[in-house]
Amino acid sequence: MNQESGIDRGVKISLGLTFIVCLVATYWFRNYTQDDALIYYRYIRNALEGEGLVYNPGERFNGLTSPLYSYLSLLVSWATNDITQSQIWLGGVGLFLTCLVMAGLFRPLPLVAATLPLMLATSRYFYSYFGLETSWFLFLAALAILLYQKNKYGLLGVACACLLLVRGESLFLVLILAGRHFLEHRPFPRPRLFIIPAVILAGHYTFTYWYYGKFLPSTLAAKIYQGKSGLWGAWPCFLQIADPVKKLFDGSPVLIVGIVVTGLVGTAGFISGIKNRNFLTLLAFTVACTLFYVFLNIPNYPWYFSVHCLLFYTGAAFGLDFLYKLVTPISARFRFPIHRLGYGLLVVVLTGMQLYLIYGYVGRHGGGWRHYVVIGQWLEQHTPPDAQVACSEIGHIGWYSKRKIIDIVGLVNHHNARLIGERKLGHWLKYYQPDYILIHNPPWLYEQWTPQLVAAGLYAPDARFDFPGFSLFARRTAKVLGRTGP
Repeated sequence: MNQESGIDRGVKISLGLTFIVCLVATYWFRNYTQDDALIYYRYIRNALEGEGLVYNPGERFNGLTSPLYSYLSLLVSWATNDITQSQIWLGGVGLFLTCLVMAGLFRPLPLVAATLPLMLATSRYFYSYFGLETSWFLFLAALAILLYQKNKYGLLGVACACLLLVRGESLFLVLILAGRHFLEHRPFPRPRLFIIPAVILAGHYTFTYWYYGKFLPSTLAAKIYQGKSGLWGAWPCFLQIADPVKKLFDGSPVLIVGIVVTGLVGTAGFISGIKNRNFLTLLAFTVACTLFYVFLNIPNYPWYFSVHCLLFYTGAAFGLDFLYKLVTPISARFRFPIHRLGYGLLVVVLTGMQLYLIYGYVGRHGGGWRHYVVIGQWLEQHTPPDAQVACSEIGHIGWYSKRKIIDIVGLVNHHNARLIGERKLGHWLKYYQPDYILIHNPPWLYEQWTPQLVAAGLYAPDARFDFPGFSLFARRTAKVLGRTGP
């Protein structure tokens, strides 16, 4: 067996192990749901039940951040007749495809191609956001770079069109690839290759404007208004990364060594990877997304760091490759495979620690956000079907309560996001009169107007509701299972 075939075999073994890890870890996470993912789920449920692609029946409001992922989720849920499980496994498929494409992207560097898929597959970060578009966003971004590398411009156009419909900020990657095209003096693609991408985009935007009355999802404006309000942190709140980093490693002391080792290896990787054009493309895309989030003061929601995590693990894989080559001459001098043993040990330690983190996290949080689940179930049992409930973090509560939801921060309702941006807290009550208002206790910044409603005699605490950390207020004329409220 020659060296090249041995290298190919190593990459294939790595991808086989990656498939097994993705399969097992996805199974571990099968009952975990991210709160925002359940917003998608409710849109899908309403569509499958004949209510239309809406969050609240009868209200055509586009709160779908990722249109293409929504269509794909709807199709898979319809085929499987199971919304929650189909979305988790859809995330697992997207993650494995990302690993597969990243291996192909860096195939000329066999150690990177073999190491990177395993590091991605053992990262808890990606599993935590199954049900969102994260893994498919990364898959299509990596696929676009790979198709560009292979000069597959017909497929590249389709991939870019799909990528734009998965996450809007992917426009930066399309522009970066276009810039790279002209800098490398490649010939201009044949005009007919633009037809299919144009049809895909035109079809979507025509439907969106006809159905919702707007071309773009309203969630983008909502996040911009959140940043404008300053309630999620002073500018630049996106760079306050302590919480996302803590969530990435779950704050476990056992993983401190892993963080240090990965950081050092990643630093070496960035030094060596800076010469690789695909790595530079990924780096430029990460920088562009960061500048976009920072400029608009977008809150640092953890799933916005997906491309950063992809770059981080790519740098770590480059670092292992760099260290392997650095130690190889020493191994030759001592006639002992120090480089192979060291490389294998680092890979086992890094991936093993991450697997430990996944397993431990599922053991503690495998059921998802239980406090919101039980509150949603309580609302379904103790409020009439036509009740309107106002709250923030609407995913689990909206899914389990099956009530009309008024989102305080405006992710699925008109007016509220703009009023948050203008810091006119509570002014949304001019447009909505919910039967119940659920807030945190103590109230979050944009919930602190509630005592004024109580003082004015409009709402009163619901004595039946007893959940630590939360308060429920009922409108004076609200119905409680067919009776007039307090």
